[in-house]
Amino acid sequence: MNLFSLFSKNKITLRVTLPKGLRIDRLEEKITFVGTMDEISKFAQEIRKISKLNDGALASVDQYIFKVSGYRTDDGFRKNWIELPGRGWGVMASKFLEVVERYEENPFWFNSCGYTDKLPMDIGVEVTDLEGGTKGERLHEPPDALDGAQVLKWAWSGNKPFGVMPFVDDEREIEIYGLAICQYKDSLQIYRFSCSSDWEVQNDAPYDSIEEALKQLPDQYRNVEAEWRDA
Repeated sequence: MNLFSLFSKNKITLRVTLPKGLRIDRLEEKITFVGTMDEISKFAQEIRKISKLNDGALASVDQYIFKVSGYRTDDGFRKNWIELPGRGWGVMASKFLEVVERYEENPFWFNSCGYTDKLPMDIGVEVTDLEGGTKGERLHEPPDALDGAQVLKWAWSGNKPFGVMPFVDDEREIEIYGLAICQYKDSLQIYRFSCSSDWEVQNDAPYDSIEEALKQLPDQYRNVEAEWRDA
């Protein structure tokens, strides 16, 4: 049975117009809209229209149904359905535009931003004509000094953390997005700092050299390969 045969026309509130040239890639439980900067920008504006719909409204996007719902329902687990509150669709539109503006990773998937519980079917975008690299590196650069120590080298994990570090006496975990090789003034000791997404130092480890600090990265921080940059 065709997806849209399940619904009469009056139950589809909005039929999203996809920009000409935009491609949809499907891989397992993830769909990616692939196109140029202009195509992704136009698609983001279409997504923003969904954010303005009333709770319970349905929007058709190619073979998919995007639903506006302030709470999780069984519809969110249907095949080819994605369900978010209106504000969530607005956040998604903004994130997709940030990819075009190089403030977010390219490609980018919505589950990585941590706005809400992970969607059963993730949705993302990939911009095909970005120039000057695909990462918003400048946005993620650390300050010149962390915890009073000069930053010598740093690495940023992107949308996924390098790993997690447990709280002391707590079941929660801290996600580590930034790594920094640092040195205090008038000290020969080298430190590797493990930092949160806003470059707050969560842990440090001393080493005798920069090379040692780079090579002896614990396995818990190897979920993403560290690409070290000079500060």
